Amino acid sequence: MQNARHVVVVMNGTARWAAGNGRSLPEAQRASLEAARAIAVAAAAAKVRFLTLCGEYAELPSYPQNPASPAPPALPPRSVAAAGSAVSAASEGGHEAPSALLRELLPSGSELIVTLRLGQSGRRDIAAAVRKLATAVKAGRLDPAQLDESLLRAALCTEALPDPDLILYTGCLPGEHRLRDDLIFESAYAEFFFSQRLWPDFGPKDFLFSLSDFAGRQRRFGKTAEQVSPGEPGAGRYCVASSSIGS
Repeated sequence: MQNARHVVVVMNGTARWAAGNGRSLPEAQRASLEAARAIAVAAAAAKVRFLTLCGEYAELPSYPQNPASPAPPALPPRSVAAAGSAVSAASEGGHEAPSALLRELLPSGSELIVTLRLGQSGRRDIAAAVRKLATAVKAGRLDPAQLDESLLRAALCTEALPDPDLILYTGCLPGEHRLRDDLIFESAYAEFFFSQRLWPDFGPKDFLFSLSDFAGRQRRFGKTAEQVSPGEPGAGRYCVASSSIGS
């Protein structure tokens, strides 16, 4: 049995955590960074291969605290992805915070690939991919008849990452389940898990509980349960040892 290969965690609730605990936003951001570090360690231990952390700039340190302040330019995932102890340092507009944050997050000696997507837009990603394909068609490098979903997927800035298996939302208000404008194309057929735990309080036990919940689901990829063959990729149930979750 296999575990979720690519898990996306949506970081949410840092400002609410600060307000509820009588802390400043910088203090809350430091707590968020500790949460991210702990989740990366838990993901590596659970044999997750790809961990993507999504959120607004204010969820982690070193970003503008005043909403009126200009935010750093949006960074494509490939510029802020790193595996093991190596960091890919490219950034736009001279903004170096993502590389520094990745150095804080990466478990040493792990093969886990961590990606930060801060202030990103899935709709904007799709529009950029369409422009790239349209340019290729206009230049005569691509026949419009060849356009299909696989070419669009390959044109996205997340081409180096597999589609998510599990997308985990933190900081959800009771009864409110909303999708973020991120990884829109890539998230088709992903499983979702919604947690009310604010991101700075979200810990390894919460993360492993979401993996355990994922383990009890049958992924169908648009098919009925009867249509899914037991030998088909993704048809089996994913398992995480319950003893790893703790009490």
